[in-house]
Amino acid sequence: MRESYSLKENFSIEKVKKNSWGGSSVYFFEGISYPLEYFLAVKESMASVKKKRRAKIARHKRKKRRRRDRHKKK
Repeated sequence: MRESYSLKENFSIEKVKKNSWGGSSVYFFEGISYPLEYFLAVKESMASVKKKRRAKIARHKRKKRRRRDRHKKK
């Protein structure tokens, strides 16, 4: 049984169930297995990166708007 999770483009992990009768699931990233907690931590940091990028874009938009208004014909 395989599921694939994708945290962002080009970053996906494979969930592989060890055996069909229960047992723990293993998560693989680029062929190396990791505990799930590791991915949850990564996912958190991804979110903060996205948030930072959005903030940066918003800052730039505000700057652009101010610059545009300054040069508008009155």
